[in-house]
Amino acid sequence: MNTVAELTPSEYYRLPWSLTDNAISWLEVTDDCNLECEGCYRPHLKNHKSLAQIAEELAVFKARRKSDCMSIAGGDPLVHPQIVEIVKMVKDGGWKPIINTNGLALGRKLLRKL
Repeated sequence: MNTVAELTPSEYYRLPWSLTDNAISWLEVTDDCNLECEGCYRPHLKNHKSLAQIAEELAVFKARRKSDCMSIAGGDPLVHPQIVEIVKMVKDGGWKPIINTNGLALGRKLLRKL
């Protein structure tokens, strides 16, 4: 009797990438930004996600997607008061963190922490 094993998303072949298999996943941690670019589609609500909310979203990524990197975005993620902890959560989850930023909030002190 032949039985076919069920595949889980983490067992899918890597190429071509599909909805569940992407090289980079996208995590938005804040709506806030330190620029007011003309034509920006984002409202600047100063709404930062909590670490608990971010942990929940990372758990969904872990369960349903296969990604190598996690793009941390927003607004500008460097204005999130817990960005260092967020980067650590991403790294501890097994992803390579990528911070999508305009760089204005990146000083020597923050760079060393990151």
